[in-house]
Amino acid sequence: MTKFSISLFVAIASLAGLILAPNVFALTLSPPLYEIGAMPGQVLKTGLKVFNETDKARTFYFEAQNFTAKGEEGDPYFVGEIGKEDLASWIELPGPIHLEPDELKQVEFTIRVPENADPGGHYAAIFLSTSPPATEEAGAVGLSAKIGTLVLLKIGGEIIEQGKLIEFSLVDGKRLFEHLPIDFSVRVENFGTVHIKPAGTIEIKNIFGGKTAEVKVNIAKMPDGKERPVGNILPESVRKFESSWQISASENQPKTFWQKVKFEKENFALGRYQAKLNLDYGVESDKKLTAVLAFWVFPWHLILVSFIVLALVLTLLVFSIRRYNRWIIKKARNNNSKLT
Repeated sequence: MTKFSISLFVAIASLAGLILAPNVFALTLSPPLYEIGAMPGQVLKTGLKVFNETDKARTFYFEAQNFTAKGEEGDPYFVGEIGKEDLASWIELPGPIHLEPDELKQVEFTIRVPENADPGGHYAAIFLSTSPPATEEAGAVGLSAKIGTLVLLKIGGEIIEQGKLIEFSLVDGKRLFEHLPIDFSVRVENFGTVHIKPAGTIEIKNIFGGKTAEVKVNIAKMPDGKERPVGNILPESVRKFESSWQISASENQPKTFWQKVKFEKENFALGRYQAKLNLDYGVESDKKLTAVLAFWVFPWHLILVSFIVLALVLTLLVFSIRRYNRWIIKKARNNNSKLT
């Protein structure tokens, strides 16, 4: 899930700073993501914790940029046009802050939602950088080091939650496999006015209808040990999620015949399977997305070796039985000849 989630937005925003300027690699913003709701005309006050983990005192600058989705992996596309009337322009940020080494500060900021704000989702990132904000080309993160916190704001009113499953398939397009893992691809489009977070399972049944496995889609274990949906889909965008049915995790694909035999034994499955996708989404109402597909697993390397071993065992058994029978018959004849 790489394989996907809204948490990746934060990682990408943070990594932009790590890549562009290693001298702020130990600056931390918390929390990394806000998901909040508001009504038109409402004023929200909240804060960030900023921690300078470096051994040098530094001054940092705040900046807000709107963002939308880019591609199907959940990557954010930051929109830096000055004067764009959306969430970034509603956020009131403090001026530069100075942090001593190992200093932690709580920084307050305000979101003033206009009275005429459209219901639905509005999205922005709050960046902390090593240089003052400057006009940049739309979509660029900037040349100075930045880390960011994402803000997902849902404004109440007549919102539309509408998702459509546009694909449920096997990643490589095959329907016949020699072994696990089996990788699934799920693509969902958001036709609504607010972000959605589809999550659920792929239930896998064998040819007899028995449940063999259950694979989670867009669900991850959190630091508190609980499992929660993680990946949002922004309005007017498509998001791809990938999940895998596997037994043993291995990045090395077998090459030789005997390696394939061993791999098929460790990742064994045999026969026809049916995979049923069940996704739930929607906060205002309970909505579902479902689909079914079938595939086959035939570990022929392992089956061939098993057949040869079985044939040898049966041949040895038949040979042993025949030899034993000849021995019995010979012994019986010797006994009869002694009696006569």
